[in-house]
Amino acid sequence: KKGCWIYEIGNIYYKSNNGIEEETMLCGILCGENRMDRWSTNGKSKFLDYYEARGKLTTIFMKLKIDIEDIRNIKTEPHIHPGISSALMLEGKHIGTFGQIHPELANKLNMQRDIYIFELNLKPILDSATRKNKWLKSFKQYNTNPFMERDISMIVSKSTSSRKVADLIKKTGKPILEKVELIDRFEGGSLNDEECSITFRMSYRHKDKTLKEEDIIDIHEKIRTNLVNSISAILRS
Repeated sequence: KKGCWIYEIGNIYYKSNNGIEEETMLCGILCGENRMDRWSTNGKSKFLDYYEARGKLTTIFMKLKIDIEDIRNIKTEPHIHPGISSALMLEGKHIGTFGQIHPELANKLNMQRDIYIFELNLKPILDSATRKNKWLKSFKQYNTNPFMERDISMIVSKSTSSRKVADLIKKTGKPILEKVELIDRFEGGSLNDEECSITFRMSYRHKDKTLKEEDIIDIHEKIRTNLVNSISAILRS
């Protein structure tokens, strides 16, 4: 119950048209409670949810300066929950899977269900992280103009990737939209089983001047309209 976050690196072998192929895999599990949060939960146990567990991998990928994309994993391994999992993509290629242990397997082994498994092909990760152009340093003038923040909350289908929504916002908000951040995701309550509520925080900043409210109104409204038209979002704010 105190938590177990472990990994293992090893080789797997499989048959192909070329004979026996070998791949080096990075696999691991994350389970148990987040002890650092205990003080804020009145001493009650607080187990990792899917997004907190997935966030642990995201932190590592960010340190390696690589961008991993999550695609809803329609076809999963039998030991992974088909509805709480994702295929992980790097540079357009499938490199592995992340998801919750299948409840039938958890029951069979008398294990808790808040266990998350990841299986990653290590070679493409290392290739991307160590590519020479990843380490070229460049200087960019820091923008000292103040920024303005706005939030957008919306209801979307659970199958809609948060990254897809963020990319759409970034594309529409050029050239003064500087940063887009997912700050909240909610399921349940008055929402049906196929919906979720997500909230993004956007930071607007101009490179040459201090922005005023009238400078962002048109672009912000354009973003809202594009979300409705492109992904059928139901805006909440």
